[in-house]
Amino acid sequence: MNPYRQILLDNDGRNLLLTFTLRHFKSHLLITLQEVLSESIGLLRTSRTFSKKLFPSKHRLYTLTEYEISWSEEFGFAPHCHLQIGTTNPMQPDEIQSLLAKEWRRIVSKVTPYKNFIPSYEKLSLIHISEP
Repeated sequence: MNPYRQILLDNDGRNLLLTFTLRHFKSHLLITLQEVLSESIGLLRTSRTFSKKLFPSKHRLYTLTEYEISWSEEFGFAPHCHLQIGTTNPMQPDEIQSLLAKEWRRIVSKVTPYKNFIPSYEKLSLIHISEP
């Protein structure tokens, strides 16, 4: 992705790394967490907020999606998704995070049958944005 990244940087763009997680407990089954995460990411990527407001095609050079699973004795499985986005959207990361956090909560609420998967308002920082 280096040539694309350089083109992006040469045109006042940036590379954002977004991480999406679900609230979960050790007792939740990995397959259930993965299904909810995968369906939610699909809906997010096609949502109006994501595809029209934040990252319309005129501002988006690429989107790379990667799923990962971590595990700990205390919390069990914790699947999460990274979206790496090459964008020229001039919006500040805090504003992007705020809009995406609300949209993520709305989508997960619609997808999951388990209300305790839904990120709480206090923990809307479950979406992390960094610029690698």
